[in-house]
Amino acid sequence: MAETENGRFTRLARDTVRYLSRDWLNAVGVTIVFFVLFLAIFGSKIAPHSPTEIDPRSRLQPTSKDHWFGTDQVGRDVLSRVLSGAKYSVSMAAVILSVAVTVGVSVGLLAGFAGGSADEILMRLTDLFLAFPALIFAIAIAATLGRGLTSTAIALTTVYWPWYARMARGQALSLKSREYVLAARCTGASFLRILGRHIWPNVLPVLLIQITLDVGYAILSTAGLSFLGLGAQPPQPEWGAMILDGRPYMRDFWWVATFPGAALFVTVLGFNLLGDGLRDWLDPQLRRAGK
Repeated sequence: MAETENGRFTRLARDTVRYLSRDWLNAVGVTIVFFVLFLAIFGSKIAPHSPTEIDPRSRLQPTSKDHWFGTDQVGRDVLSRVLSGAKYSVSMAAVILSVAVTVGVSVGLLAGFAGGSADEILMRLTDLFLAFPALIFAIAIAATLGRGLTSTAIALTTVYWPWYARMARGQALSLKSREYVLAARCTGASFLRILGRHIWPNVLPVLLIQITLDVGYAILSTAGLSFLGLGAQPPQPEWGAMILDGRPYMRDFWWVATFPGAALFVTVLGFNLLGDGLRDWLDPQLRRAGK
């Protein structure tokens, strides 16, 4: 009996987990990512204190048994704010990349597979967005739309989607001349059928690797805009905004900015390690070399 789609997916997931666990760096990346995802879901519930409650009597207290990460300039518990801040970073990255991937891949596949004037128009539009330095372009958009996480999401989505369009177009151009695609065309298969059965399955591994790597960059970019005062606004416990709040106190009260900075560093590192592991696993040449 032919293997079902669910069976193939289960086998691929099992083999992927087995491969990633063989290398300690991959295992560290997977562990960090799962831990961050857990905090994104349950961080606010397991936080020992309210992340936004102000207590002037406890302001700038060092680490202690009551406040493991100390308190900030208005007496808020830093540990609670770090735990609660995971949901902002992860959810923002998910929103940014979901929209960017959907728009970018759709534009890229359509341009690469259709060719002709459609390819020319769509790629010139893409080049228009790529002509601006990414960070400066994002800052300009966020500043124009106004401060807040919504403006940050729109700005970073605008910056990210052209890169996915370029990547998807390159993959489509490479795949559409393959023998199995030409054979499908000769049999009268529709554009959507060829795209779904022959183009998309071969684009997906490259796309997954890029998404995994870009999660860290999206989190870092979100924190960067918040650090500039364009992203999360008080009292939202977003890591970039927390680093901004703690910057004036770095010399004497280092914990206010250090712990959210460490959380940001570890999160980005985890997604980068996971992306490297997935790249080695999904690339047949690298996988054979690692055996």
